[in-house]
Amino acid sequence: MSFEKLKIAPKIELDLYNSINRIPFSLKVGNCPILSKPIYARNLGGGNFIEFRFDRTNKNLYEMSLVSVDADTVEDIETNEINCQKNEFHNCFIHEADSKLEDSVPMKIFRDKKSICINWGIEDQTNLEYFLLSSNCFLGINADSYLASVILTNLLQEDIFNIFGF
Repeated sequence: MSFEKLKIAPKIELDLYNSINRIPFSLKVGNCPILSKPIYARNLGGGNFIEFRFDRTNKNLYEMSLVSVDADTVEDIETNEINCQKNEFHNCFIHEADSKLEDSVPMKIFRDKKSICINWGIEDQTNLEYFLLSSNCFLGINADSYLASVILTNLLQEDIFNIFGF
């Protein structure tokens, strides 16, 4: 993965579980291209499944979805602290040859009253570098530049309930 600074925040669209959207959440970044063959990066760890879609031509991330949640992996915490430049927006790019496109490592999900954090393949969140993708979404990469975390912030309690169902 690599990141490029943007001058302005990208347009985002966050869809949460409801009668139309039947997955916990889907976040679209920028103008979503109409693609017949996106590049997928996925992690299926137990009952949790997260998927990222990249534009095959430009290699940039345009959508991520939390497809399913195992309630046993969700932990309530006091607060999610994020250590990154909160006013610098970034575009995320994939390098297929250097990326884990399919993985099956355990995931842990943390939530507080206004945010959720989804981690996979890591024990300690402090060793990640976070990039601001949109006004309420951070992506974390490990030392090998692999995606390892997604944090959604500034959510309403109703949003948290819609994502998890509890």
